[in-house]
Amino acid sequence: MKAITYISDPSHSYLKVPASVVENLGFMNKISEYSFFNGTSVWLECDCDAQLFFDALDERGIEEPLIKHQSLNFQAPFRLLPRFTHNAA
Repeated sequence: MKAITYISDPSHSYLKVPASVVENLGFMNKISEYSFFNGTSVWLECDCDAQLFFDALDERGIEEPLIKHQSLNFQAPFRLLPRFTHNAA
């Protein structure tokens, strides 16, 4: 698995994960409406949805990928995308 990105803006933080990885790990149906989705990536809200990713890795014995950090001084642009819904995937 490639590196993933932890993104924080002035009000919140998210973990950007490829949608294909989320689907393969099998937790897409558990993601809340506080996360965002654009067809290729899912920005997992860090208070609860990001933990779904780490739990799925642990359940399968998969090592955590390298996590790159990105801090923004403005609202993250992906927050203008529609919020995640189970129908989005």
